[in-house]
Amino acid sequence: MFLLGLALLSPQATAGTALCVAGHVGVKAALFGLVGILLDRHGSADEHGLHGR
Repeated sequence: MFLLGLALLSPQATAGTALCVAGHVGVKAALFGLVGILLDRHGSADEHGLHGR
């Protein structure tokens, strides 16, 4: 999807692609941060081991 937006070669498509990439990076960083918190607090990131906590 990112490459398709850049392939359109218009300023609006490039700006939309940049916004989409920035959102993707933010969400991925937040998820990695949450997994780090789980590892720190519970010592595991396994969903079966964390069930019910």
